[in-house]
Amino acid sequence: RWAGVPVVVQVHGSGFEQFRSRNRWNRCLVDWGLGRASRVLVLHRAMQRAIEDWTRGSTVVEVVYNGVVLADYDAAPDAGEREPIVLFLGEVGQRKGVWDLAVAAGRVRQEIGDARFVFAGQGDLVGLSAALDESGASECSEVVGWVEEKERIALHARASLLCLPSYAEQLPMSIIEAMAAGTPVVSTTVAGIPEIVEDERSGLLVRPGDVEGLSSALVRLLREPSLRTRLGRAARLRALESFDHEVVGQQLVACWRSLLLKEGVSGPLEGAEEAPAGPAVVQKVEPVTDSESSQVG
Repeated sequence: RWAGVPVVVQVHGSGFEQFRSRNRWNRCLVDWGLGRASRVLVLHRAMQRAIEDWTRGSTVVEVVYNGVVLADYDAAPDAGEREPIVLFLGEVGQRKGVWDLAVAAGRVRQEIGDARFVFAGQGDLVGLSAALDESGASECSEVVGWVEEKERIALHARASLLCLPSYAEQLPMSIIEAMAAGTPVVSTTVAGIPEIVEDERSGLLVRPGDVEGLSSALVRLLREPSLRTRLGRAARLRALESFDHEVVGQQLVACWRSLLLKEGVSGPLEGAEEAPAGPAVVQKVEPVTDSESSQVG
C-alpha cells in the first residue's frame, strides 16, 4: 500500500471475529490492516457492518458471494420427488453441529421409518460413527467421508434436504451448492446463513444447539414433499439470481474496475465487458479453509 499498489483483503475464515476479539493486540492489528486496505471483500452483510465499525468507515467493504456453475445442477429433480435422504456435507466436528445431527437422526428415525442420512466430509469420522451408534441411527446412516466434485453434485441432486446445524460460519459453500440443486436447507441462524436461506421460504432455520427444533424441522420436511418442492424451487431461484459463477464474475469485474479507476491504475480490465448495473453491495460464498468448496461446508 505504501508503494502505491492497491491492496484488496478477502475475509473468509469462520474464526476471524474470535481471533480479533482474543486480545487487544489482535484487535489493533486487524483494525489497522483492514483500515489501510483499498477494498475489503466479505461474505455477508453482518461482517460488512462489523468491519465498517472496526475501521470507522475508513475503507470500502463489499459483500461478494462465491459462485457455482449452476448448469452442473440443472438435472436435479424437484426435492419433493426425491428419496427421503438427509445430507450432511461439511467438516465432521463440533463447529458444523454434526453431533447435534447425530442425535437428531435417532429421533427422526423413530418417526420416519425410511429416512436415511448421508454424512460426507473429512474430520472425526470415528467419533461420528460412535455418536450414530449411541443415538440408534447407525443402521440408517452412511458415513462416506471425503467426496469429489462429481459425487458431491450427485449427492445434492439425490437428497431431499441438506442439514448443516452449524455453530460458527461465514457463509457455507455446501448451502450454496444445495440451493443450486433446488435442495431445501435446514440450518442455523448464525453468520450469513439467514441472509441467503429465508426461513419458511427457501429452507428452515433453528437456533444453534436446538436439537429438538432441528429434529422437528427434519421430520416436517421429510413428511411434506410439497413443502420440499416449494422451498427447493425458491432456493434454486435465489441461486440463479445471486450465485451463478457468471453473475459473481461480473460483480468482481465491476469491483476491480471501480478500484482501478479510483486508484488511477491502468489495467486489462479497461477492455472487459461492462458488468450490469447493480447495488453497491455485491455478494459471494464461503471457503472457510482450502478444502471448503469440496467438503467443509
